[in-house]
Amino acid sequence: MEFEGDGIELIASETSGIPALVELFDQLLVKRFQGANVNKESLLQIIEMFRAQAKALGRKLFESDSNSLLSEREKQIVRMVAKVSLEVEANQRISEFLVEDELFQDDELKAVGPDDIVDLRVIQCIGLVPVDDSASSTLEKLVSVERTDALYMLLENAES
Repeated sequence: MEFEGDGIELIASETSGIPALVELFDQLLVKRFQGANVNKESLLQIIEMFRAQAKALGRKLFESDSNSLLSEREKQIVRMVAKVSLEVEANQRISEFLVEDELFQDDELKAVGPDDIVDLRVIQCIGLVPVDDSASSTLEKLVSVERTDALYMLLENAES
């Protein structure tokens, strides 16, 4: 499958490389084009379909009931990463912020601690948050999310 113009960049921008979003986009492409070349107009149509389906995925990941695909603590940590990321530069390590209770008191969340290692690994392994693999610990691997990252779309859709 080939894309006209900046098709690959558009797909990367829409999905931010989050595996579940990449898979969703791929399914839409394969279903509609089955290996054919994709022109810009067709890709924009796929992007609109993708955005509609990504809303449902956001709700499925982050909904507040027991049907969520993530644990309550995993959802909290993802929201904490997103919040801290808005206050720092892109791709900056953020572990020092996540361990401070004061930053999250308004949201009634507790800082990240040693009991959260499994939750941290889950959100890292499924690609919801960016990581710096050169860091030695699971917590230190967390880096800030870019303001244009698809994670914000997933979070917004979960809350709407």
